[in-house]
Amino acid sequence: MANPIVAAAPKIATVNKLIAPSTVRYTLNQSMAIQPGQQTQVNLKTGNIIRAMFMELQYSIIVGTTAMPASSILAGDEFSLINQFLLQTNDNDVIINASGIELMAARGQLNKHLVRKNAQLLAGVSASTTVVIDKTLVIPFWMLDTLHGVDSALDTRTMDPNGLQLSINWNTVSSLTSVAGVTLGGALKCNIWTMESFGGFTPILDLRVDKIPLPSLTSGSTGNEIALPIASNLEYRGFIIHQQAGSTLVDTPGVLTNFTVKNGQTDIVNINPVPWNEARNQMSGEVQSVTDAETGFVSPASDIEAWVFVDLVADGYLTEAISAKGLSSLTLKYDVAAGLTNPQVTVYPVKIFTPAA
Repeated sequence: MANPIVAAAPKIATVNKLIAPSTVRYTLNQSMAIQPGQQTQVNLKTGNIIRAMFMELQYSIIVGTTAMPASSILAGDEFSLINQFLLQTNDNDVIINASGIELMAARGQLNKHLVRKNAQLLAGVSASTTVVIDKTLVIPFWMLDTLHGVDSALDTRTMDPNGLQLSINWNTVSSLTSVAGVTLGGALKCNIWTMESFGGFTPILDLRVDKIPLPSLTSGSTGNEIALPIASNLEYRGFIIHQQAGSTLVDTPGVLTNFTVKNGQTDIVNINPVPWNEARNQMSGEVQSVTDAETGFVSPASDIEAWVFVDLVADGYLTEAISAKGLSSLTLKYDVAAGLTNPQVTVYPVKIFTPAA
């Protein structure tokens, strides 16, 4: 499975069985230095069931003699400092492989809550000013927005003490702003907090979000298609769509005018992502709308509405997911809007794997 964005519970082959009341605790698992332009790595503490990680970034943006307006903030805001977040086991089973932007936006779609914009960056920063960043991002491992979310989690109980490794490749300040003379300082620390459970359940599902860049998009083209993987133990919870266009690639809602998932001649999903996104926000009863002025991105290159979650589990029951068992094929078809320069779309299938018998 290539490039998973969020994943959980690798190599689980057990059944979910209540054993005793489950206990939940929140703990600081590890801290690591932010080293711009370099890589830092830690072994995370194992031994429990991890429902979620909370990644806290602490650093300062030090503005020099030239002011830093909001228009200079580059794609991804504070989280663009993360070039690659790689979580894997010591036998190279990749659990998460994502950029900071992907973690932030995919997390926002899955959690249905978005990170609040930094008020100082949004207002623009005057010269000779320091902006202190302390932002936390939730990285879920359990099955969000379902009736029994703990069916999936990251089970580390059988891993050895060095069995879970986190590597982060850090960008430099040039990934944050186009203004010259800006530097990074302050705490320069990344804290990884974990929400852990022990004594009570064994997760039985492996939830992963993979990454598929759609090939060779042509503006105005219709009927494009790619084959989706099928397997007897695979279901599709849904699909996250990220749309961009332009010579410098900015987030662009409406790049796709049709998104269809087909089994043979049968349409399972057939939508226009723009009205679907608006309808989903209303149906799901989100507390924070994607159009909320307090949430989303500061950067003019980023637009949270360019991210669309086609969630097939509307009532909390995973029986609504697409089961690939017994299917001869599963095809993704899509149409591209006309009048666009350099359209690009990445699809993140939200996959559920059932354990081996």
